[in-house]
Amino acid sequence: MAEYQDIFDGDRIPTGRLYLRGSKLTPGDRFPAVNVWTIREDGRFLLTKRDPRKPWGNYWECTGGAVQAGEDTVLASIREVKEETGIDVAGMHPILIDSKKQDHAYLDIFAYFVTGDPQVTLQEGETVDYRWVTVEEYYAMKEEGILVPDYAFPMVEQLLKRGWSDPAHPVDHQNRDYYTAPRMLAEKNTEGSFRTAVCCFVQREDGKFLITRRAPEKDNPGLWECTSGGVDKNEDSCSAAFREVKEEAGIDLTGCRPYYMGSDITEKILFDNWLFYVSGEPEVILQKGETDAYRWVTEQELYELADAGLTVPDLKRSFRRAALSAKLWKGNGDF
Repeated sequence: MAEYQDIFDGDRIPTGRLYLRGSKLTPGDRFPAVNVWTIREDGRFLLTKRDPRKPWGNYWECTGGAVQAGEDTVLASIREVKEETGIDVAGMHPILIDSKKQDHAYLDIFAYFVTGDPQVTLQEGETVDYRWVTVEEYYAMKEEGILVPDYAFPMVEQLLKRGWSDPAHPVDHQNRDYYTAPRMLAEKNTEGSFRTAVCCFVQREDGKFLITRRAPEKDNPGLWECTSGGVDKNEDSCSAAFREVKEEAGIDLTGCRPYYMGSDITEKILFDNWLFYVSGEPEVILQKGETDAYRWVTEQELYELADAGLTVPDLKRSFRRAALSAKLWKGNGDF
């Protein structure tokens, strides 16, 4: 069966075109892919052995695969884990470990913490064996030369060093005790490092997006922006997105599924972009000292504000990504 993927440009903005897997990709085009690390509460994580008929046959790796057309990478990570291992991580908290822009793909790497000892059911034609391994066992397998190369494992290792706390399953955004990926641990900027922040786009059922106006005591006072803020120490990016929307807009996103839209780097700040769909017309309660007004705007209204110089820098580009992504992913079941 032919498999299609959505094509994104160099700024990770959907192009509206599709890529047929196995065909030649136009230079500059990229498709999304995911790697997923499934971690038990005893600190062991799941590796599967590739079917011998596949490239890198009989080598071990974490779960991973391509993102299907119309699918976002969080949903793809849930699907891949279910298909390849039989483990259902739907409703669990996705921890973003890294997002890497490769020659032909945007690779998003997620981790899920699972309780107990979940049963593993292998996918025929994809995997032929599995192991729950420790960090030490992983490095022994690497020395043996039986692992698919994975640049991200040092980040996974640092994540594991935090140990097991509250698995927060199902997700509890009111009593957070989440795990933090290593890329998000910097307390201050150093040479070659970045502070991590989030940009949160909230869309209602009628298609309008929430924007807020920066308070007079803030930098760029009086300019409109999406909800945003820094990622705290010992907090992961997705949790920060839920918290920022609650703090700055008073909207409780508990039960909403996060959609990850990629990251931007500017002025030594790494911005992770998240999209949320909300039903009805949620009450907005502004955070004193942060924002002093809000509006629900259409795509065109936002562009008009940006063209008039009334939004923070780069909001128009980020908003265009959010608007086009929202159209692309609208069929995922939230509305």
